[in-house]
Amino acid sequence: MDISIRHCTSGGYGPRAAGLAAHIQDELAIPVKLERGSPGQFDVVVDGKVVASRNGNLVRKIFGGGWPNHEAVVAAIEQARS
Repeated sequence: MDISIRHCTSGGYGPRAAGLAAHIQDELAIPVKLERGSPGQFDVVVDGKVVASRNGNLVRKIFGGGWPNHEAVVAAIEQARS
């Protein structure tokens, strides 16, 4: 399973991405790559598919808006694994 977090590097998203990556690695024992994203981007990508995002309908439908929380992201990754 290939997991990456694509995030904006100029918007201060780096610490949030690093914290989420550490949480995913602790919970699931799967390495997470941090990748430079476009301005405003914060996406969790599993095997090429965005499973969590700060922007757009994915956040509103799955997480109710705002930043995806760590537990919800882990659940989305687990769902993508099955």
